[in-house]
Amino acid sequence: MKIKKVINQLQHYIDNYGENVEVDFKMVAPENVCDDDSMDIDINFRGEIGTSRLLGDVVPPVVEIGLTYDDKKDWPNDWKSQ
Repeated sequence: MKIKKVINQLQHYIDNYGENVEVDFKMVAPENVCDDDSMDIDINFRGEIGTSRLLGDVVPPVVEIGLTYDDKKDWPNDWKSQ
């Protein structure tokens, strides 16, 4: 995804709801595991933005945003095969 697209999507919420809107990052279970948000996993922004892939031979250049999660919900073990 292009960084401009991410910024434009977030800017929409600032424009419509103000600067105090917070962002919750989520890992969303596939539809065949759960069709609502009850099994979403909270993702935490680590405050790291990696720039090592901006330089060198990477085409197109990439910025990496560091995310982690603390709590993995119990998705069925065979969800990938369903």
